[in-house]
Order: sequence, then structure tokens, then C-alpha cells
Amino acid sequence: MIEVRGTLINGGVYLAGELVRIEVCFSNLSETKTEMIAVACAEIHCQCSFSEQKVRIGTKPRGRVSTDYTSFDPSLGEKGFSVLSTPPAILLSNLSLAPLTSRTVYFCEHMPGGGPPSFRGAAVKYAYKLTVGVQRPNSRTYVLRVPLRVLDIEAFLPRTDSQTSTEPLNPFLTSESTEDPVLTRAVDNLMAATSRQRLTSTVVTRTKSNVAVFSLFKSVYRIGEDIVGIVDFSNADLPCYSMAVHLRSKEKISEENRTSRAQPVYTETHSSQAKVVLNCQTAHINLAIPVHSTPSFSTSLMELTWHLEFEFQLAASVPFGMAPTAGASAKEGSSVDDMNMGVSPENRDEVWRSPERVKTETMLMSLPINVVLTTPAQASQTATLPEQRM
Repeated sequence: MIEVRGTLINGGVYLAGELVRIEVCFSNLSETKTEMIAVACAEIHCQCSFSEQKVRIGTKPRGRVSTDYTSFDPSLGEKGFSVLSTPPAILLSNLSLAPLTSRTVYFCEHMPGGGPPSFRGAAVKYAYKLTVGVQRPNSRTYVLRVPLRVLDIEAFLPRTDSQTSTEPLNPFLTSESTEDPVLTRAVDNLMAATSRQRLTSTVVTRTKSNVAVFSLFKSVYRIGEDIVGIVDFSNADLPCYSMAVHLRSKEKISEENRTSRAQPVYTETHSSQAKVVLNCQTAHINLAIPVHSTPSFSTSLMELTWHLEFEFQLAASVPFGMAPTAGASAKEGSSVDDMNMGVSPENRDEVWRSPERVKTETMLMSLPINVVLTTPAQASQTATLPEQRM
């Protein structure tokens, strides 16, 4: 009996174009019999799977479902089709393992670029896997799949004219760094874009009346960061009782791949916050972007976008500032002015109570935001992968 064990050396999260290293150990668990491995291959590929009830695909190649094939096929038995892959590499051939012995080999390959990031949506799924195929003599091929999480950094790659290094060259010094200089500059561009502080404000209005002013301190956010904003009600024309804000990602299928014209947009809520803001000048929001989520991206099949969606409960009455008449008390159905009343010195002994019911109107607003990837070191904090065995 042969056991195949794969261990990722640099963790399970990678940038597109980054070097992937895996240690593959072949062990003979038999105590008396010598085992033979005819050939072992490895390959990295991205598999796209989808729900047939939600996505319509034309003539796309499907994965094999039979297990009688002897050739190496990374997508053997999987649904969907392969988006991209690396050339298969032969790890070893004609290996003879004595009883209770093992053989360890290493496989290194650059993560292919130009594809989508890892994504698990309601209708479409993009999954990256490192597949090791093992075949014994006169036997079918067995595969070991190691899942990978890939982040696309193509948007932050340096331009061609800026890829020339400005560091002085010394022929007597040898560089011991194994990092890709292009990816290093791309990460620097990512950190610079998401660290830049720039206040952006959005005026919220309803029927030509000011409701609030919403301000954000940044325009680009990394997954794993917090979205901090301020809602200013100081110059509002319409009173607001309460507000709620939701951080949501929306998965939209392209028109040519929809199963119906009225197909909805699939929405996932990641975090929410609600506050009572009556008589408040300002309100703060703080919503966390999950580090395991997927940044905004688009393919020919679908598009993923991020939005902040607001719900304002507005008063359906006259604005603030009108004081009640002398001796008036709040009754059921009173307007919001009765809740903003002042107590004169001669009426300090009177007891005031807030209205039990007030007429309100709900206002909805959606604000798109730009969510990008983060560094693999931060994303790896929640992506610890155990050893994969076959």
C-alpha cells in the first residue's frame, strides 16, 4: 500500500505569479511487499464550477467523470471546466519502494496569472488546486488535490517602463533574496493605494431635502480592513429616527450566461450596524471586511462588486424647530416636533412622554466601494491548511 502526502512549504495563499513549493512524500506502508510507482506528475489548475439552475454555459469542456483513465487529468471526476493550468511536470518514474520506506520529492511552479481569484459564490465557483497524479504499473491514475487560495494582483503590477531597477549594481555582491522584484513592487503599490488618506463625502438627499452627509476617509480598502465612516446630520432638513448600514457583496451573472432575463443579483451580507440617531449631530460606522472574502473582480461569466447599503428611517412630518404650544402633551400619532420640545421654567413640574407611534418613511441608498486584495501573510492567518494525503 502506497501513501502520498503533500505539504505546502509557503502556506496556502499565493499571489498570481508567485512561486508555489510543495513537498510530496511517497511511502510504502507494507511490511513485506515492495511497491512500484510507474510515474508521478504534478500540475496547478483553476477549476470553474457553476450551478446549472443559475448559469447557462454553451459548449464548454466538462471534467471527466469516469475513473478508468490511465492518463493524468487534473480535473478527473470534477464538475465544470478548467480555466487555466500549468504544463504537467513529471516528479518521478519507475520508483521502487522497499517495505516501510519512503521517498520525498519537491515540486516548484509559478502560480499562473491572468485568471480570476479564488471565489466561492452562490452561482459560480473558482477553485485553484495543485494536483499530484500517481500511477502504478497496470493500474489507473490516482490523484491528490491540494487546495490553494489565489489573489489576483494584476491591477497593481508596475508598468513596463518602471520595471527597471534604480538600485546600483555591484558585480562583487550576490543577492540572496528569492522574492520576485515585480511582485514586490506590486505589493508596494497595493499598500500605497490602500494607505492613502483622502476624505470623500456623499450628500444624501430625498426630494430636494438634505438627509445627511456621509464621509469616508479612504477610497480603496483591502480585505481584512475596517470601513470607518461618519454620517453628519447637522444640516439635515428631514429628521432621521434611526439608520442601518450593511456591507454586502453582489454576484452578477453576465447577460449571455443568465438562465432568465429576470435573474436576480446574488447578494451576501458580511457585516451590519444599526443606530438610533434622533437628535444626533453625527454618527460613526465601523464595518469589518472579512479576510476570507474575495475582492472585486469580473470575468466573462460574472462580476463581483462591493456596496454599502443604507436604510434611513425618516420622519414623515414637518422639520425640527417648532416648539409645542403651552400645555400641550405628546399624544399617540404626534409628530416628531413633540419629541424635540423644550420645557419652559414655568412648566418644569409637568411630565412629558414620547409618542408611542410616529409616521416614518424608509429611504434606501447603495454606495459602491472598491475592495481589493491583501497580502498573503495577512490572508494566511485564517487559511491554515493541514497536510493532504492520499
